[in-house]
Amino acid sequence: MRRIFTFYLCICACFLSATILHAQGQFSGDLQLNAKFFDTDTLRAAANTPFYDWAKFGSDAWFSLNYSNYENHLEMGVRFDSFNNTDLFSGGVLQNNGSGIGAFYIRKRIDNLKVSAGYIYDQWGSGFVFRSFENRGLGLDNPLVGISAQYDLGKHITLKAIAGKLKNMRNFVSHTRENAFIYTYSPFIKGAQIEANLASKSGKLSLLPGAAVVGRTIDNETMQLIVDEINNQALETRFVPKYNSFAWTIYNNLIFGKWSIYAEYAGKSEDVQRDNTVIRNADGVVESVKQDLIDDKGHVLFGSIAYAQKGLGITLSARKINHFAFRTSPLEFLNDGLINFLPPLTRQNSLRLPARYQANAQPIDETALQADVVFSPKKGIVFTFNVSDVRNKAEKLFNELYVDVEIKQKDKSWKLLTGFNMVDYNRQVYEQKGDFVNTLTPFAEFTYKFTKKKSLRTELQYMMTERNRKLFGKDEPAEKQDLGDWLYGLVEYNIAPHYSFSASDMYNLSDKLHYYDFSVFYTNKANRFSLGYAKQVQGIICTGGVCRFEPAFSGVKFSMSTTF
Repeated sequence: MRRIFTFYLCICACFLSATILHAQGQFSGDLQLNAKFFDTDTLRAAANTPFYDWAKFGSDAWFSLNYSNYENHLEMGVRFDSFNNTDLFSGGVLQNNGSGIGAFYIRKRIDNLKVSAGYIYDQWGSGFVFRSFENRGLGLDNPLVGISAQYDLGKHITLKAIAGKLKNMRNFVSHTRENAFIYTYSPFIKGAQIEANLASKSGKLSLLPGAAVVGRTIDNETMQLIVDEINNQALETRFVPKYNSFAWTIYNNLIFGKWSIYAEYAGKSEDVQRDNTVIRNADGVVESVKQDLIDDKGHVLFGSIAYAQKGLGITLSARKINHFAFRTSPLEFLNDGLINFLPPLTRQNSLRLPARYQANAQPIDETALQADVVFSPKKGIVFTFNVSDVRNKAEKLFNELYVDVEIKQKDKSWKLLTGFNMVDYNRQVYEQKGDFVNTLTPFAEFTYKFTKKKSLRTELQYMMTERNRKLFGKDEPAEKQDLGDWLYGLVEYNIAPHYSFSASDMYNLSDKLHYYDFSVFYTNKANRFSLGYAKQVQGIICTGGVCRFEPAFSGVKFSMSTTF
């Protein structure tokens, strides 16, 4: 494999040199480095892992170099990844080390045909049948390693096809296959898509229809592991698994004046999936969680309607999911081996406490509704209202009511954002522990500009748990929900364009523990540096609709990034 790797680099170098000599191109790239120094803190559960016991230091780094030659319609690039005692993986329990080529690609356009080889990032429709993506903050790198072809059939219709295997990030960081150059899951993936962009002559009506189909073929080794697990189940739950599974989707976005209507239906053939259904008794107490493999067809139905005019925007959305887990195999868990993407149909909050409990889509059974309204009665005042409801056939999973108002007057040197959210969160379903958490979180964010370059931003948030018992007198057990109530405060001082200083404290009122963060940031053109000392509580972190468990942390954090 080392010889193959060396041969590949030589070919790329020769190809790149020849291209540069033939016509001048352009280089671009970026570097991102994160480092952590672990300081043991038994009070906050930041202890008793390899990071705190002996590693003491960890880092993650990504370096990309891209080349574009627009005259020859050629693009190519490579990314080097390095992980040293990183806590991005394994829930912060095991240290991982790995360095190598994390991604590479070559793209060439020949008239109406564009071909790509290497690591391919793309999304078809809403991602229900195929989405390959990267999220470095959550330690996710989920591209298709293979070949993609795109053909423009005239000005309005595009055809795509893909073939390859999904990158196996865990093998990359743990080097479970020595001397390997490309780390992938064994099952094979292939698919095709067609999209159109149609508009009336007046431009008032637009149609953006599309359709796609994706297939997955399980290899013999993986199938044997699946069969072994099925044979260990109760006799009445056993079945004969299939090597091939297909998922397809049809969708359309209709835009007419101030209105936009989107609809998508996706289906899936019989496929091996893992059932994680929560079993409760007559009193609502959790008795068990199913873990059996099942074989079933699946579907997703999604629709949204939006209206927008000056000062008003309204969006209503609904979605039904039934047995639509689509992975390289059912042996993968959490965010591993995902071929598709089911984004949560809930608001993605950014403030620290309102974002503490967020939903992620449940592929076996989920029905979700959401309404979002943005209203501006006059310039400088904006109201936001959002409500979402997520449940399955048996129980409620997630509810949120969110309201805020932002005041920003043109002739004023200050800006205010204030509001609250109320959340009902089913921890047993989302985290496989505990039960419901019911919260009420009022918040305020105030920014004051002293001069054009100097400003002060403050945040104040309070999260009340056991909301129904404390506020509404509901007859519920007087017991702590999760970690109890929280108080959060932040002060941030900015000196544009280079410096920013922040201090925050997330205080747990039940355990009387402070989780503080003191950080300094420096920015110079495309370069950004940060250094801080932090105490961080463990919990579920969601970014861009993707969630993962974040371990408790105590210590120093450093990061730098640059683009060129």
